[in-house]
Amino acid sequence: MFYRKILFIFLLTIICTKTFSAVFVVTNNADSGPATLRDVLTLAAANGSATQDVIQFNLPDLSVAGRTITLNTPLPDLSPNLTIDGTTQPGAAFGVSDAKVKIFNNFTPAFYTQPPYIFNGSNLGNFTISGLYLDALSFDGQPNAFAIMITSSDAVTIEHCLMPGGNIDINGCSSLAFKSNMVGYLPDGITGFPTAITVDNTLNVVIGGNPSDGNLLSGSLTMDMYELDKDWTYVISNNKMGTDYTGTSSSPRLYSQGRIDIESGHYNPPSTGKMHGTISNNLIENFSNTGIVVSGFGDVAIKGNAIETDQTGKIDFFKFTPDYVQNSLGFAPTAIILQVGIDAVVGGTDPGDKNTIAYVSNGILEQLADQVVISKNSIFCLTRNTFNIHDFVTEAYAKPLPLVQINSITDNNISGTATPGARVELFSNVEGTCASCEPRDFFTYVIADNQGNWSYSGLVPVNVVASAIYNNQTSLFTKAQIDIKDLRVTQPQCGDNKGAIQGIKFYNAGQIRWVDANGNVISNSLDINNLKPGKYMLKIGSDVCGANSGWIEIIDNSVKIDPSQVKVKNAACNNGGSVSGLIVSTYKNEQYNSVWTDEKSNTAGSSVDVSNLLPGKYTLTVTGITTGCSQTYGPITIQNTTGPGIDQSKVAIQSTNCGESTGSITNISHRHGHFKI
Repeated sequence: MFYRKILFIFLLTIICTKTFSAVFVVTNNADSGPATLRDVLTLAAANGSATQDVIQFNLPDLSVAGRTITLNTPLPDLSPNLTIDGTTQPGAAFGVSDAKVKIFNNFTPAFYTQPPYIFNGSNLGNFTISGLYLDALSFDGQPNAFAIMITSSDAVTIEHCLMPGGNIDINGCSSLAFKSNMVGYLPDGITGFPTAITVDNTLNVVIGGNPSDGNLLSGSLTMDMYELDKDWTYVISNNKMGTDYTGTSSSPRLYSQGRIDIESGHYNPPSTGKMHGTISNNLIENFSNTGIVVSGFGDVAIKGNAIETDQTGKIDFFKFTPDYVQNSLGFAPTAIILQVGIDAVVGGTDPGDKNTIAYVSNGILEQLADQVVISKNSIFCLTRNTFNIHDFVTEAYAKPLPLVQINSITDNNISGTATPGARVELFSNVEGTCASCEPRDFFTYVIADNQGNWSYSGLVPVNVVASAIYNNQTSLFTKAQIDIKDLRVTQPQCGDNKGAIQGIKFYNAGQIRWVDANGNVISNSLDINNLKPGKYMLKIGSDVCGANSGWIEIIDNSVKIDPSQVKVKNAACNNGGSVSGLIVSTYKNEQYNSVWTDEKSNTAGSSVDVSNLLPGKYTLTVTGITTGCSQTYGPITIQNTTGPGIDQSKVAIQSTNCGESTGSITNISHRHGHFKI
């Protein structure tokens, strides 16, 4: 009997002290008074926090004005274990949002000890807000204005809300589910006001989720875990950031410097916890700095996102940035930055895992990241052609990267070398838009053998690039490369047209061709011979996916004689003839010797300009002192042009014997005029 009395008293105590959950209904849109939002918030707080209280709405006037609650003073702080459900209000939603009740702040405090807000609360336990249009536009221009500010609570859910202005701050909570909201937009889902969402020190976070749960976000999302003493899990999926509600357009009003910024553990490895993140299937658009930044210790999967373009790669969202961004050289947007110890998988083996990255300056930047796998993504239309960059590699974070090289490309085969055992992924870019040497379209992969050799046989598309994945690390993507360290240039000697260019090697490209200064293809062989003086360039690959050697000059070291200004003066009246005005040029102004000779090879002069020449024929020979190359000019005929003259060039003299008159002089002829002998 005694024990029964004890049990009865215990049960009676529980029954008497239990607080029952309640449903409170808002039917009055006034600032204060019975059945107003202010009133039911007060009633819910008075009902205790042991169970979940629910606030519903049934405003009788279904017009926009009738479903608008205008606040003249701040609402009381939220109470624990509370659900505020605007979706219970009859009537149509506002615009393209899911919100049905509008709460408008009609006050702007001149002084405040904390930032102004619509909803504020701490230690709320389980808190849910749904279906509300929180209009904080009266704070426009004020720093640190908030639509919602919640700290140190358990499970926080914010869904189906419309928040054109005022930031959102969640700090120190156990979990946050943020889904199907429109943040930073008017009800049309087009007109935007960049609005920031900050989530700090919250262990389990879901932003979006399933395709039907995605948010429309105009501004940035920043998430930090300052002390990573527990595991931190987050999912950011199926959101549209920086676009209108259709996901196909944007405007300068939706521009943000960055979009997603995740940081954990600062720069010191945590002792107990790590981050575990997924960023998937988001549209991340209209930014000038970074699309995704993840920094800290743990792992993240980044997959299925479209960054600065749509999933088809057809839309260029960078064109929606303000003019000052597009016209400035100071902005170089990067799609993804991975920092400080993070293990990341960007893309993946499933077709839906690929990230589509376009119309930015840089693709994927690693800065002291740990393990990074970049697989099967579509990356193209980059202004700097930096698909993935390994930066800030210090001695403490030194990590060997896989290597890959394409050695041969034909119409039906690709082969090369890589780190033994590496997975070699092959890409092409056959699109008309930004068709270039970029990893736009993944088409196959092969595995390098134990010697590092790999080969693919099949139809080979144009503009092929490769990457290698090994030991959870990813190589740089290949680029057409010409190696000239063993270049040998043989210069022709004295104009013999036997120049040669040899010893060049090339990688990561197919066809080769040599062109001359006029662009004419002169050879498809790697080594070329029998070259005449001129400039030549080796081109490998295609025009959009290739490289060139730059101009290589075959030098003409022959001696040249320019007769364009020559003057010939014939002999006359016992005055010799002369030749002047010839211009001699040599390679690098080489010194030379000049010799004039007559028809009998007798020297007639030793300078380019010669005089005192008797009538006859003369030839100039110029010889370089260093090269030994020679050039001749002539013969030039010197004539006796005035008065009679005697031509002795064919004279024949017959001597006589002693006492005989048998000698003779014959074959002397005359020139010009009459004369007597």
